[in-house]
Amino acid sequence: MNEKVAGSVPLPGNGWEKIIGELFCERGDYFHLLDAAGAILHSSPGLLRTTGYHPEELKGESGFAHVHPDDLMGSYGLFRRLLEAGSGTEQGEYRVRTVWGEYRWVEGRLKNCLSDPLFNGVLLFCRDITPRKSHEEILACRSRELEITNVALERALRMKDEFLTNMSHELRTPLTVIIGQSEILREEIHGMLNVTQQRAVRSVESSGRHLLALINDILDLSRIEASMLELYPETVNVERLCASCLNLVRQEALRKELVVSMTLDPVVTSFRADPRRIKQILVNLLANAVKFTLQGGEVGLDVTGHREEGKICFTVRDTGVGITAADLDRLFIPFVQVDSRVAHRYEGSGLGLALVKHLARLHGGTVTAMSQVGSGSRFTVTLPWEGNGNGAPLPAVVPEAGSLAPLPQAPLVLVVDDTPVALDMMQGYLLHSSYRVIVALGGAEAVAAAGSDSPSIILMDIQMPGMDGLEAISRIRQLPGSAGKVPIIALTALAMRGDRERCLAAGADDYLSKPVSMKSLIIRIRSLLTHVGERNKHE
Repeated sequence: MNEKVAGSVPLPGNGWEKIIGELFCERGDYFHLLDAAGAILHSSPGLLRTTGYHPEELKGESGFAHVHPDDLMGSYGLFRRLLEAGSGTEQGEYRVRTVWGEYRWVEGRLKNCLSDPLFNGVLLFCRDITPRKSHEEILACRSRELEITNVALERALRMKDEFLTNMSHELRTPLTVIIGQSEILREEIHGMLNVTQQRAVRSVESSGRHLLALINDILDLSRIEASMLELYPETVNVERLCASCLNLVRQEALRKELVVSMTLDPVVTSFRADPRRIKQILVNLLANAVKFTLQGGEVGLDVTGHREEGKICFTVRDTGVGITAADLDRLFIPFVQVDSRVAHRYEGSGLGLALVKHLARLHGGTVTAMSQVGSGSRFTVTLPWEGNGNGAPLPAVVPEAGSLAPLPQAPLVLVVDDTPVALDMMQGYLLHSSYRVIVALGGAEAVAAAGSDSPSIILMDIQMPGMDGLEAISRIRQLPGSAGKVPIIALTALAMRGDRERCLAAGADDYLSKPVSMKSLIIRIRSLLTHVGERNKHE
């Protein structure tokens, strides 16, 4: 029980007042005895400490005379309901004015004792709850501020997402032409090139792909930070994964005369993960190892399994320039590159290792780094080792162009794009690859051509003015007969979350994000046409 008011004395009169005074006249508490009209008959000494009014000063006044105008109806309503009920209690919170002109919050508890000969009135107990209400108001204010901040953050994230979507499209569209035309020139489709011209074309293509990689890294990091990047786990063959990653850096390693090696733990055959993202992790680490290792050095990829811990470790090692101890903690911060005497000579966005860290975490793993200046570095990615049973099915392999069965006649390809220069580039390469080609500059033209020209396959751009690609695909799927079943590949510069799903839901058979390698596109076209041909034979 709280400390009683020092020196308080019970009100004069009957013994009930002394009992009430001893039970309820605690620090910050007071009570009134009201008659049936709500007038104050008696008040306890605690009234003075809470409101500044002397108990005798308010005798005869309404017990609600000093209630805040905004709370008057509610507090007096408690009193009226109590009288109508004839017995029981009511409770509420309201503000009362003090003698100093301020308002304090009280918790009022009313008890109907009109039928009790001892009390013959209504007891109103009041507890000062001003500190609690002040705290609640502070919390409410902070809650409103947080709500406003959250709304602003949601708007900023939405604007950021829209900005990234638009910038992805605007950058990928010209890159499609730059990389595609470079590939066409490098393959000498328009004529022979001399050595200097070949070197220039390779430089343009390399720069374009470097810019594309930077765009993809920024988009991936943005998705991860917004918790929008989804994983698609499957059984991954370890040896095939590692060999594929090493092949992607082998050419640059050979140019620098590096010794490249791979060691695999024989007990590690497969595990479950998103193969595309694990490949992204390893290629990032291997590319860095090759980039920062001087001529004639060594780069290696080692895989070890720890069955008792349920973990699998991928270690990328090199004999490169190394990293100082002070810089190790800064390695995984986005857009930060360590200030090495050698490292600063190499291009890079500082996003690769940040992506490695985030992608490893998404898989429930970690990444650690050890390094010594002048001796090289070791990066170890530790992942959960799940589904490692021997004999697990291997991922499907995309067939090479030469392994596909020859098509009986030149298929007719409908290319849909609102960018004329992209149409010219696609048309030229497809014609060189022995396809017949028709083009459409928008969705409406595409639907009309699909119904009248009977194309064998459609390459559909998505983000176009007027009728966009998604609507065009939906309308083509509503065409009667074989026209509505024509295979469609969505070729789009969109690369945000859900874009692939929206394209497939609209009726596309495949989805490729621009810019795409022209050779890869031909492989996908032939693969899809071959699949459709086999399906038609069995129908």
